[in-house]
Amino acid sequence: MVASRFDIMHDDASLFGELLTYEHCYIGFSGGLDSTALLFACVKFLSQQKQTPIPSLTAIHINHQIDSASDDWQVHCEDFCGKLGVSFIAKKITVDASENGLEAGARESRYKAFEELISSINGQSSVLLLGHHADDQAETLLLRLMRGSGLRGASAMSKSRTLDDSGIVLLRPLLAQSKSELQQYVMTHELEYLNDPSNQDLRFDRNYIRHKILPSLLARWPKAVEALTRFVDHLRADLHLLNDLANIDLSSAERSE
Repeated sequence: MVASRFDIMHDDASLFGELLTYEHCYIGFSGGLDSTALLFACVKFLSQQKQTPIPSLTAIHINHQIDSASDDWQVHCEDFCGKLGVSFIAKKITVDASENGLEAGARESRYKAFEELISSINGQSSVLLLGHHADDQAETLLLRLMRGSGLRGASAMSKSRTLDDSGIVLLRPLLAQSKSELQQYVMTHELEYLNDPSNQDLRFDRNYIRHKILPSLLARWPKAVEALTRFVDHLRADLHLLNDLANIDLSSAERSE
C-alpha cells in the first residue's frame, strides 16, 4: 500500500506529537469524514509510540437528535470505536435554535456538552481534539467576511485554544489538511463514514458556501483553499504581533504614571 502524504505527516509526529503531553485525549466523533480520519489516525499514531505511558483515548459522540437517523449514527460510531478498541461516550442533547439559527444552536449545545463531559473527569491533564480541516477554515473565513467581522473574526479558527472558563484545551490537528487528503486517507484505509444529509441543505450559510461559492473559486483558482488558509495564518500572526506591541505600550504607560 502506498503511503499518502497524510500518513507520512502523522508518522513523523508533525500532526499528533502534542498529544503525548497529555494523559487523556478526547475526540469529538460524529462519524463523518473528518472525525473518522482523525480518530483512526490518532489510534494509529499512539499505537506506534514506544514511550510509556501513552495517553488514553476516548471518543465522544454528541447525538443532536435532529435527524431521524440520529440513533443509527450513534450505533455506527459505537461499533466503529469498538473495532478500534477505543472508549466511547455518547450524550444526547436537545438543540435549541438560537436567534442565530439551528447551526449556531447545535454548535453551542455541542460545545457545552463537551465541556460538561470532560470537566466531570478530574485529576488528569486532557485535551479535546476536533477534526476541522483546511476546507472548513476557508469556509469559516468566507462566512465571517460576509458577516462583516473584524480582524479577530477574520482570523477564523485557531489550531489550539482554551474553551471559555473551563480550562479545557481544544486542539485541531488537521487544520492544515485538505478535505481531499482526508478522503484519500479514509479510502486508503477502507474506513466507513457517515454522510449527514443536512450538509446538503443550502438554507444553511456554510452549506451554501461549501457547495456554491468554494467550487466556483476552485474552478477559477485551484489553490483557493490553500490561499485562504494562508491568509488566515498571516492574519493570526499579525494579530499576535499587534497584541505584543499593545502590551509593550501598556507596560510603558504604567511605568510612566
